[in-house]
Amino acid sequence: MERNLKLRIYVALVWVPLLLLISYVGGILLLVFVLAATYLGFLEFSRLAESRGLRASLPYMTILGAALILSVYFRAYEFIFFLLAFATIVLCLTHLYRGEISDLFPNLGVNLFGLLYIAGLFSYFVAVRNISNMEGWRYPSGGAWLIFTLAVIWIDDTFAYFVGKWWGKRPLSSKVSPNKTVEGAIAGAVGALLGGLLARSLFLGTVSSIHIVLLSLLVFAAGLFGDLVESLLKRACYLKDASEIIPGHGGVLDRFDSLLFALPVVYY
Repeated sequence: MERNLKLRIYVALVWVPLLLLISYVGGILLLVFVLAATYLGFLEFSRLAESRGLRASLPYMTILGAALILSVYFRAYEFIFFLLAFATIVLCLTHLYRGEISDLFPNLGVNLFGLLYIAGLFSYFVAVRNISNMEGWRYPSGGAWLIFTLAVIWIDDTFAYFVGKWWGKRPLSSKVSPNKTVEGAIAGAVGALLGGLLARSLFLGTVSSIHIVLLSLLVFAAGLFGDLVESLLKRACYLKDASEIIPGHGGVLDRFDSLLFALPVVYY
């Protein structure tokens, strides 16, 4: 077995139970995890932006990103609209003060995109975990749905990785992600279905099988798009990984790219 694959497996043996525990417990533990992951995501995004000569302000994204996630945690959803308006105004005033003209639009865009792509999507970890606290909610808890999403994406990724590595021949998107194959994607869809049905058999028994099947396929599709979008960002910056903070898995954005797109699907 190749060294990198062994490393991926060893890290996963620690990482998977830890994230399942955090998802199950929720509360402050999940909030701290999401805030930390978001900050690391901002660091990686800043590196991507700098490789293209753009300036992504880490303090700007960190402060406003934390405020956005805290708004979701405390269910102060009306504050989010104010926060987005405030973020836009602050960014414009900052560039006005600095007198930056030549790269004004690219730098405005990269900061707002970074804020929404990372903090906005990471906030759905908290939003999904908290849905059982909504008035009139009669379905399985948010923790169950969060673990469902993790199971679908992880088993999907595992099937896609091994089938694509060993039997993949037809590229899925050669320009964006040359290593992804049609065979791997099909295996990923099968893995997503198995993950969803496994979750139903363990803790989502009150949800119909057809509901789980359809949602699992939607999560698979969203996760695949999330993976390709992050690959597109890295390819635009001529980088293989966003960072190497997670041994054998790359960076935070590399590890969570699929989940960032899948969680909003589960929430809505």
